[in-house]
Amino acid sequence: MNPSEDIAVEFRAMSSLPQAVKDALTQLMEGHRPNQRELFRQWLRHPVAGMYAAIVRAQGDLLGFAAASLHDSWRMGMVGVYVHPTFRGQGLARRALDTLLANIRFVVADRPEYLYYEEGKERLFRIHIERHGFKDLFLHQQEYSERYRKATNIPSTT
Repeated sequence: MNPSEDIAVEFRAMSSLPQAVKDALTQLMEGHRPNQRELFRQWLRHPVAGMYAAIVRAQGDLLGFAAASLHDSWRMGMVGVYVHPTFRGQGLARRALDTLLANIRFVVADRPEYLYYEEGKERLFRIHIERHGFKDLFLHQQEYSERYRKATNIPSTT
């Protein structure tokens, strides 16, 4: 199957995913690292408000996803990006990320300013973060820390 010919990327709130899609995502993650696989399964079983996903399909088959969790009006975390090994290298992760980040602004009136992710993933996420107008939390750590102190009423150390 050549997914680039018939690819669809669907943006959804994780809480609105039908059970069949949750089951397919769980199956897709079987080959992933055990700790992340189990965490993702928990999110699928108990999704909270503010968790969104871009689901990648070709000819009805689920090939991958990108997911994020909104924490408040100024920060958001990447839950994960995963593409089945058979379909890697075809730009599907990039399409999923672009769909996810582009659509966040339409579902959240005051969209997050900062986006964070697991350290070591800079090569994958940074270009998308900047392209969609978010600030990379790792590049803006001091600015973010000051915002966090103000938001949580923690006195500044400077």
